Formats: sequence, structure tokens, C-alpha cells
Amino acid sequence: MRRSMIYIACAILAAVCSFVVVPRQILQHQYRYLLGEKKGRLSVSDDAALRQAVVIATWRGVSFGWKTSYWCDAQTIARPDASGAFTIPDVSRQVDVSTGWLSRLLGMEVDFSWDLFVYVPGQYPVPSDNERNFSAHAPWSLALLDTRSSEIRILPIGMRPTASNPREALDYYASYLRTLECKPNEAPELESVRREAGKEAFRLLCAVEDPSAVNRIFASKILARPVGLIALGPQQPADTIDLSAECEAVKAH
Repeated sequence: MRRSMIYIACAILAAVCSFVVVPRQILQHQYRYLLGEKKGRLSVSDDAALRQAVVIATWRGVSFGWKTSYWCDAQTIARPDASGAFTIPDVSRQVDVSTGWLSRLLGMEVDFSWDLFVYVPGQYPVPSDNERNFSAHAPWSLALLDTRSSEIRILPIGMRPTASNPREALDYYASYLRTLECKPNEAPELESVRREAGKEAFRLLCAVEDPSAVNRIFASKILARPVGLIALGPQQPADTIDLSAECEAVKAH
């Protein structure tokens, strides 16, 4: 009798394990373009700028149902080599897509995504005209893949000098800087990279905008937390903020 109970318990345990492990394997295959190692290349004509280039990859999840939840699973930083080539590592151990399967059993929809941010001093990415660019960062969604290759390859990312179009470069930073937060899984170098990128964006803002009447919402995308360059206080009018003194300090340096 006891032996029969043990056999039954083992059978139940095996069934539960297969119920959990097999869907996880299926999902990892389904999300191979999301999770797998990816090869990419930056096209930067300035060798000095290329040596300072940083590529930040971030993986996030969102669930919809009886409540909406957002989270950030992983973040990595890659530095291109002398040719501009870089590698984004496999994150299948950090990003648990099986949570999507379990959440669906509870009547919730789950979605996973990843994105890239590129920081090259004095440069910004060429806007994409790709028809598959459905990112919230469009036209700068950089996480576009060449699915014709046997490897997972990111479409080449062209860069151009910020001086060629300061307004467009500023819009790029405004689109990305506040979205780089990935607590509690932020890459160790994120804070310093984000801060340097924020300083460059601030210099662009001072050159492009009227410093005495900068749109408060736009300014907050570049200057406020988590970038942390300037605290936007409540003393200014609701729709604008005067950054004249701060911009004069930027010009002095």
C-alpha cells in the first residue's frame, strides 16, 4: 500500500514537472529572438566617438487583466569594437517567459519586449523608415532584427553628428532617457551613461529651445529623475520652466 502511494506521488510530481518545464521550453523557443544572443553593428565615422560608444539593451514585461503590472527583467551594456560590431548576450536565464504562460492560466495577457539605446558622444541614430518599426520610440526603434540570417542579427544602426540636426538629436534623447530605468536589474554602468547622455541632451536643449520658456513636460524627459540633472520645482508656471541660468552655466563650460 505504501509503495503504491509512493508510485502515485512520483507520477503526480512528474506530471507537474512536465506541465511546468515543457511549456517553459516551448516559450523559450517561441521567444528566441527576444532572448537569444544578438549581433549588431554601429556605423560611426568618428573613431574617437566610437571608442566611447555604449549600447544598452533592456528587457521588460507587462501583464493585463484584473490589474496591470510592469516590470524590467534584465539590462546589459555592450561596447562596440573598433569596427563598430557589438554583441548582446543571451538572457534566457534572466528573463522568465514562463510567467506569461502561468499568467494566462489566471486569465491575464502577458507581453515581453526588448529595446536598445545607443549613446555615442556627439552622434545620434539615423531615424528608421522600416515598416516594422512599431516602437513607442519610433522613428528610433533600434531593436529591429534581420530575420533572414541564421544568426540573430540587429539591423545596422547608422549614426550622424548631432550638429547636423540638433532638434532631431534632442528628440531622440527625450524619447529614451526616462525609459532606461530597470530597477532592480539595472546595469552597473547605467547611471553614469545616462548622466553623460543627459548632459549632452541638456546642451542641445539650450541650443535649440528658448531657455526662458522651455516646455516643462519636455524638459522633464531630459532633466528630471531618473536622469537627475535638475530638480524641476513647483515655483514655475505649469506649462513652462525658465532654464536661462542653467543654460548660461552650460555655455560657460
